[in-house]
Amino acid sequence: MFKSDIEVNYEYIDEPLVILSDVSMKFLGQEVFSDIEMVVNSGDRIAIIGPNGAGKSTLLKIIIGLIEP
Repeated sequence: MFKSDIEVNYEYIDEPLVILSDVSMKFLGQEVFSDIEMVVNSGDRIAIIGPNGAGKSTLLKIIIGLIEP
């Protein structure tokens, strides 16, 4: 049987963790997505779904600050 010694500490944060307002992105003149509005609060579970090329990875890169919209 598998035994884990991992301990998870969870602290609720009262303020939103992520706020996106009117976020749009284009690649080579082609609009990938536009006017994204999103608020993620502590404890939220989110799913980003869509077809290949819809901009899911790009949106995540914007959220973590790797690229700017």
